[in-house]
Amino acid sequence: MPREHARTKKMHSQEDIDVGPLFDYFSSDKGHEILTRLLDLIEGLKKATVDTASEQAKNDGKYSHAEKIGFMRLQGIVFGVIVVAATVLAFYGKFDSTLGFLFGTLVGYFVGKDRIYILTRNQNGHDK
Repeated sequence: MPREHARTKKMHSQEDIDVGPLFDYFSSDKGHEILTRLLDLIEGLKKATVDTASEQAKNDGKYSHAEKIGFMRLQGIVFGVIVVAATVLAFYGKFDSTLGFLFGTLVGYFVGKDRIYILTRNQNGHDK
């Protein structure tokens, strides 16, 4: 029977909850101060979100063609160094799984970073 009592206790409707004391507390000076602080916090959060979104919108146009070309050059240099290093290490028998993982991670980083850059630019309406 105690189980049924616990189950019925959880099934109370909203009509059974007395919120009168809560409203009385919020009508007091301390309750009013708490509500004011809560609303100030929500307004600050809203303002920070709007400011961040507008700042991000301003920064979306900063990537120029020269920066994109510079990144592509860096990407090519890294790929070239990785291919040469992997070839030399494989020739001398020093290429192991740890180096393969490291080289694969570097290549994946540059390939993924380039694709993320392109995808985010297309979603924002730039460089289509």
